[in-house]
Amino acid sequence: MAARVQHGRMLVRPGFNETAPEGSHGARSDWGLSGRYERTSPSIATGIVKFFRAQDHVRGDECWIGELSPPHLPLNSWGTADLSAWGPEVAHRLRSAFFHEAFHLGRTPSRHLLQLRDRFFANGTAYTVWDGPGRVRPLGQWVSERELVRPDELRSIASQLLETLRAVHRSGALLLGLDFETVWITDEGTLIVCSFGQTTQWLCDVLGAEGAKYAPSCVAPEQRVPGSVRSAATDVFGLCCLLYRLGIGVAPPEPLRGVSVPVPKVAFDSAAHFWGAVQLGLSLLPEERPNSAEKCGELLAQTGVAEPVPEDLESFEERALRLMTFRFARRECPSCGGVLERASPLPRLTCPVCRESKIRLRRFDPASCPVCHEGPVREFQNDSPIKVCPLCRSGLLSFRRGRWSLRVDEARCERCRANFDLFGGWLSPHPDASSEPARPDSEWREFSGRSLRVRVCLACQSQFDSESDGRWTLIASLKRMPVASQYEEEWLRVASGLSPESGNAVCESCRSDYFLHGGMLTLIEARRDYFGFARHYTGQAVPIEQLPWIGVGKVSSGPGFVCSDCGSEFDDAPAGLRLVQTTNPTLRERTGKVLDLESWHRTAQRLPMRTEEREFESGFDRAMVEAYEQGRLPFGKGRRKRFLWRSPCVRLELRDEELRARSRCRFAVTPDYLEIGTVRRTRIRREEIAGVRLYDDSSLVIERIEGSAVYLQVPTVVLAAKLRSGPREARIGVANLANRLRTWLDEKRLDEPMPRVLRPSKPEAISQ
Repeated sequence: MAARVQHGRMLVRPGFNETAPEGSHGARSDWGLSGRYERTSPSIATGIVKFFRAQDHVRGDECWIGELSPPHLPLNSWGTADLSAWGPEVAHRLRSAFFHEAFHLGRTPSRHLLQLRDRFFANGTAYTVWDGPGRVRPLGQWVSERELVRPDELRSIASQLLETLRAVHRSGALLLGLDFETVWITDEGTLIVCSFGQTTQWLCDVLGAEGAKYAPSCVAPEQRVPGSVRSAATDVFGLCCLLYRLGIGVAPPEPLRGVSVPVPKVAFDSAAHFWGAVQLGLSLLPEERPNSAEKCGELLAQTGVAEPVPEDLESFEERALRLMTFRFARRECPSCGGVLERASPLPRLTCPVCRESKIRLRRFDPASCPVCHEGPVREFQNDSPIKVCPLCRSGLLSFRRGRWSLRVDEARCERCRANFDLFGGWLSPHPDASSEPARPDSEWREFSGRSLRVRVCLACQSQFDSESDGRWTLIASLKRMPVASQYEEEWLRVASGLSPESGNAVCESCRSDYFLHGGMLTLIEARRDYFGFARHYTGQAVPIEQLPWIGVGKVSSGPGFVCSDCGSEFDDAPAGLRLVQTTNPTLRERTGKVLDLESWHRTAQRLPMRTEEREFESGFDRAMVEAYEQGRLPFGKGRRKRFLWRSPCVRLELRDEELRARSRCRFAVTPDYLEIGTVRRTRIRREEIAGVRLYDDSSLVIERIEGSAVYLQVPTVVLAAKLRSGPREARIGVANLANRLRTWLDEKRLDEPMPRVLRPSKPEAISQ
């Protein structure tokens, strides 16, 4: 908007000049919208907003204009949706939410988002002006023009949408509206996201059943329930739903608890890891989905399924150390260590931000001046006779009646001092004021460009004209105003010293701004977030009957506990506590389960339950044996540390395909050789051994490179180890010894060339 012109102390709106040219009618030039934008293309519907191209006659280029135009509404005389059908308060809140989301998206740095240029009111609704590429198509149209979406195209779309989600989430917002209509694609394949999902979601929540028809097709289950927490996992669901429709060709079925959304076998076999990530993103519960765009991108980009890593000795020992020092306070939160507080519902309409004061409705005075906030505003009809000077367009006319007649015969402008004669409904300026001929009131009003209805502040003399679409335009004032043309609801808030987007209710204590309508409460802005309510619910309509519990951090409407730090929630249950929600990823896996408080602490710290301690000990023993087999645990303590194995044994020999005892002796393995015998000992160096195997799973066979073999029967021994968690013992046998010897042999062969291994001799030749 062009700068205003100052006349003395009064600032007059552009187009209303001090002295109009001869023969002019005083109307400002108008190319269409807001006096500068001329429409040049058909509309593209994107939910509750229509986009079209327009020529900007101020900057001399083309731009995109978004028109707030929800479908299924009657049209007004300008062909736009009649927002007043929902009432002035809902219409005001919808316009404000639309502007707020546009401003937030417009300053988010991303090549996949339009950049905000301007915003204004017109035609009974709100408009936003955007910079962006000219040649685009909705994604749904792009899909309909091809037989199938190639895998590389699907991955490119997923990558660009993930990049957009990351940028939006970093800015503290959500999209909540990914769909075939709200995603555009250029000829070069670049995606443009033009989603007003948060505004659409607010409208759906406020309208209830009527609002369901405005919901996008890719909507998460929690978006259908007013009062539910929406998070980054909600956008992940929308992304995966869109990818499913692109890749499979149909919308995914409704998700069920614990059941993966089915994917056709042909598609799944071609990219199992990709569709596995999509299935995970379409889970029913937000806790089961990837909780960020980064995590979702990692899962979609995987080239294979990661195998679960078995627990090793170190992890068992670490858990055993924590189990030895396991303690918890009576009201300690299992998720973060904070304090679990028993939640009690807030009194009705108590502020959920500070939990102290009541929320009260604001009282707006329609007679208060938006400019000086003091003087009363009076409205009059600018007709029969006109009340505003047609020459200077802002001065008020004062009338003087004739001395011998009751009729008005003279008028004088209080601003430009022009004099007029009145006779028979005609107004004629004096020759010293203007050379304009006499005209009737209707022609003079058209000449001046002023409206039929005019408002004037009796204190500061600010003037407002009514527009045909319901707006009031500031024509002259003592100070500059950020926006000169607004609807009645916006001016009422400005007159009360508030922002035009402010709500109709406020907390008496913390001054949090709210919108209250139809049993729904919307937090618009909070100066300080005391308990985390603003972080999750700003801009979201919450049912008033759910507010007492939601206000204390509880999603469910039952008695229980809420952590004052992380917001984890537990409900009372007969056998303990039922987990409702948590930010702890370990506990998240057991949402809905009932455990006692000790078991919840054990679960959060990945410790075994009391009933699982015996199984934990068995697993600890198995980890010790595996560590021994892999050479990470010595054979014993003290002098036994230098041995890999040391025990009595029975040397066997193979006769007639049957092993028979030959002699009793001792068997020991050192880092360089193994030794067999008591008095006369046989040493076999590691380099001489070809391999080790079991015979009938009970006897050890040591095969030598020269072709012979040694058969031994070794007993089960006790493996003693001194660990950080204390001394510990485990039983190991011949199979464990064979595995340890194979590891022993491989250690040497990693650094040396592999010797030639001869084929083992037949049992008969060995026995001879």
